[in-house]
Amino acid sequence: MIILEEKIRVNLDDIETLSLQFVTDFFSSNVFSVSDDFVEFYSKFNNGCGELGDDVYIEIWNINEIIELNENYDVAKNIDNVIIFGSDGGDMALGYDYKLNKFLIVPFIGMGFLEPPYYLGDNYNSFFENLLVYYKDEEQ
Repeated sequence: MIILEEKIRVNLDDIETLSLQFVTDFFSSNVFSVSDDFVEFYSKFNNGCGELGDDVYIEIWNINEIIELNENYDVAKNIDNVIIFGSDGGDMALGYDYKLNKFLIVPFIGMGFLEPPYYLGDNYNSFFENLLVYYKDEEQ
Protein backbone atom coordinates (compact mmCIF):
# COMPACT_ATOMS: atom_id res chain seq x y z
CA MET A 1 0.00 0.00 0.00
CA ILE A 2 2.86 2.41 0.74
CA ILE A 3 4.14 1.96 -2.83
CA LEU A 4 0.76 2.96 -4.30
CA GLU A 5 0.58 6.00 -2.02
CA GLU A 6 4.09 7.12 -2.97
CA LYS A 7 3.30 6.68 -6.68
CA ILE A 8 0.15 8.76 -6.33
CA ARG A 9 1.93 11.51 -4.39
CA VAL A 10 4.51 11.74 -7.20
CA ASN A 11 1.79 12.01 -9.86
CA LEU A 12 -0.29 14.68 -8.13
CA ASP A 13 0.66 18.34 -8.36
CA ASP A 14 0.04 21.16 -5.87
CA ILE A 15 -0.36 18.94 -2.80
CA GLU A 16 -0.48 20.98 0.39
CA THR A 17 0.28 18.73 3.36
CA LEU A 18 -1.72 19.56 6.49
CA SER A 19 -1.41 18.49 10.10
CA LEU A 20 -3.75 15.77 11.31
CA GLN A 21 -4.98 18.10 14.06
CA PHE A 22 -5.85 20.87 11.57
CA VAL A 23 -7.87 18.46 9.41
CA THR A 24 -9.63 16.94 12.43
CA ASP A 25 -10.53 20.38 13.79
CA PHE A 26 -11.72 21.60 10.39
CA PHE A 27 -14.17 18.74 9.80
CA SER A 28 -15.32 18.69 13.44
CA SER A 29 -16.06 22.42 13.39
CA ASN A 30 -18.12 21.93 10.23
CA VAL A 31 -20.19 19.11 11.79
CA PHE A 32 -18.70 16.28 9.77
CA SER A 33 -17.72 13.24 11.78
CA VAL A 34 -15.09 11.61 9.58
CA SER A 35 -12.87 8.60 10.16
CA ASP A 36 -9.19 8.81 11.09
CA ASP A 37 -8.42 7.38 7.66
CA PHE A 38 -10.22 10.26 5.92
CA VAL A 39 -8.35 12.74 8.13
CA GLU A 40 -5.06 11.10 7.15
CA PHE A 41 -6.09 11.13 3.47
CA TYR A 42 -6.83 14.85 3.55
CA SER A 43 -3.69 15.67 5.50
CA LYS A 44 -1.61 13.95 2.78
CA PHE A 45 -3.46 14.90 -0.43
CA ASN A 46 -5.11 18.30 0.17
CA ASN A 47 -5.32 20.31 -3.07
CA GLY A 48 -3.67 17.57 -5.15
CA CYS A 49 -4.47 17.23 -8.82
CA GLY A 50 -3.14 15.22 -11.72
CA GLU A 51 -3.22 11.93 -13.58
CA LEU A 52 -3.14 8.70 -11.64
CA GLY A 53 -2.35 6.79 -14.80
CA ASP A 54 -4.06 5.66 -18.00
CA ASP A 55 -6.06 8.87 -18.38
CA VAL A 56 -7.44 8.83 -14.83
CA TYR A 57 -7.38 12.42 -13.63
CA ILE A 58 -8.42 13.66 -10.19
CA GLU A 59 -8.69 16.98 -8.41
CA ILE A 60 -8.81 17.00 -4.63
CA TRP A 61 -10.28 20.28 -3.50
CA ASN A 62 -8.45 22.55 -1.12
CA ILE A 63 -9.82 22.05 2.38
CA ASN A 64 -10.50 25.78 2.67
CA GLU A 65 -12.90 25.61 -0.30
CA ILE A 66 -14.65 22.33 0.42
CA ILE A 67 -17.61 23.74 2.40
CA GLU A 68 -18.38 26.48 -0.13
CA LEU A 69 -18.13 24.06 -3.06
CA ASN A 70 -20.45 21.57 -1.35
CA GLU A 71 -22.94 24.37 -0.80
CA ASN A 72 -22.63 25.51 -4.44
CA TYR A 73 -23.37 21.97 -5.66
CA ASP A 74 -26.26 21.55 -3.16
CA VAL A 75 -24.70 18.31 -1.98
CA ALA A 76 -26.63 18.14 1.31
CA LYS A 77 -29.93 18.59 -0.56
CA ASN A 78 -29.14 15.88 -3.10
CA ILE A 79 -27.39 13.10 -1.19
CA ASP A 80 -27.41 12.28 2.52
CA ASN A 81 -24.30 12.02 4.69
CA VAL A 82 -21.87 12.79 1.86
CA ILE A 83 -19.23 15.43 1.47
CA ILE A 84 -17.79 15.95 -1.99
CA PHE A 85 -14.04 16.55 -1.87
CA GLY A 86 -13.06 16.65 -5.54
CA SER A 87 -13.72 15.53 -9.06
CA ASP A 88 -12.36 13.65 -12.01
CA GLY A 89 -12.04 16.96 -13.86
CA GLY A 90 -15.29 16.16 -15.66
CA ASP A 91 -18.78 15.16 -14.66
CA MET A 92 -17.98 12.86 -11.74
CA ALA A 93 -17.65 13.95 -8.11
CA LEU A 94 -15.33 12.27 -5.63
CA GLY A 95 -16.92 12.01 -2.21
CA TYR A 96 -16.95 10.51 1.22
CA ASP A 97 -19.96 9.07 3.04
CA TYR A 98 -19.27 10.08 6.63
CA LYS A 99 -22.01 7.83 8.02
CA LEU A 100 -20.74 4.67 6.29
CA ASN A 101 -17.07 5.82 6.30
CA LYS A 102 -16.68 5.00 2.61
CA PHE A 103 -15.11 6.79 -0.33
CA LEU A 104 -17.32 7.08 -3.41
CA ILE A 105 -17.83 8.50 -6.86
CA VAL A 106 -21.12 9.96 -8.08
CA PRO A 107 -22.20 12.12 -11.05
CA PHE A 108 -22.49 15.84 -10.30
CA ILE A 109 -25.73 15.92 -12.30
CA GLY A 110 -28.37 13.74 -10.70
CA MET A 111 -26.22 13.30 -7.61
CA GLY A 112 -27.76 10.58 -5.51
CA PHE A 113 -31.24 10.56 -7.05
CA LEU A 114 -30.72 9.75 -10.74
CA GLU A 115 -27.79 7.49 -10.05
CA PRO A 116 -26.68 6.16 -6.66
CA PRO A 117 -23.08 6.56 -5.56
CA TYR A 118 -20.54 3.91 -6.47
CA TYR A 119 -18.57 3.03 -3.35
CA LEU A 120 -14.81 2.75 -3.81
CA GLY A 121 -13.64 1.53 -0.41
CA ASP A 122 -13.44 2.27 3.27
CA ASN A 123 -9.86 3.54 3.28
CA TYR A 124 -7.92 5.81 0.99
CA ASN A 125 -5.66 3.11 -0.41
CA SER A 126 -8.65 1.05 -1.55
CA PHE A 127 -10.21 4.29 -2.84
CA PHE A 128 -7.24 4.91 -5.15
CA GLU A 129 -7.02 1.26 -6.23
CA ASN A 130 -10.75 0.98 -6.94
CA LEU A 131 -10.87 4.35 -8.70
CA LEU A 132 -8.31 3.07 -11.20
CA VAL A 133 -10.37 -0.12 -11.67
CA TYR A 134 -13.59 1.91 -12.03
CA TYR A 135 -12.19 3.94 -14.92
CA LYS A 136 -10.60 0.92 -16.53
CA ASP A 137 -14.01 -0.81 -16.49
CA GLU A 138 -15.70 2.34 -17.85
CA GLU A 139 -13.42 2.31 -20.89
CA GLN A 140 -14.45 -1.21 -21.86
